[in-house]
Amino acid sequence: MQNEKHTDKTDAENKTSSIAAIAVSTALCLVPIIFGSALWQKLPQKIPMNYGIHGKAGTLAPKWVIVFLLPFYCAAINCVACVLLYKNKKSVNSVLFYAVTFFVPLLSILTEALLLIKPLGIDAPVHKIIPALMSAFFVLVGNYFPKISKNNVIGIRVPWTLKSDDVWRRTHRLGGILWVVFGFISLAFSFTRIQYVVFFTSLAVMTIVPVAYSAVVYNREKRSCP
Repeated sequence: MQNEKHTDKTDAENKTSSIAAIAVSTALCLVPIIFGSALWQKLPQKIPMNYGIHGKAGTLAPKWVIVFLLPFYCAAINCVACVLLYKNKKSVNSVLFYAVTFFVPLLSILTEALLLIKPLGIDAPVHKIIPALMSAFFVLVGNYFPKISKNNVIGIRVPWTLKSDDVWRRTHRLGGILWVVFGFISLAFSFTRIQYVVFFTSLAVMTIVPVAYSAVVYNREKRSCP
């Protein structure tokens, strides 16, 4: 009886902390509105929304889109993603849950800050910082890939992995290794001339190889079954 009460108490505490984390992370996505409002008078009427691989400004948008609309858009995406992840939390390591929960806010704050200070004449290599941050995130997630149980929200979710627990396990073990290794490789080449070549090559390997491997393993498993 005491063990059951302790378990219920622990579950309640975990639920409270998870919901609090989702609320805080979603609120953090709106932080850029504060410094965007503070810089409002100094900002030009139109601000680049993106930059090419050589740092050249891309699509221009009214500053109210960058200052107000973009943070709310990030907050909405974060909230939906976190709620879906929370519903499958039993399948995800707690460290990975909090890492994913706070990644979008971190990316939102950093991206917004870079987009706002660039038009003010402050030289910020937006096009190089974001891929570097993504590479670090790949390393972090890759460490916990093998610990992800089969679910419909996060992981390498293709028909073959979802149909077999063994295929899921083996695919995520390989995927974890590839994400860590190529995440580090991509991170090592950050801020170099070949950063984007390395980043997209790494991304292709991290995506294609585990999926192809899962198909091979599934077909072997299927042929071995009587």
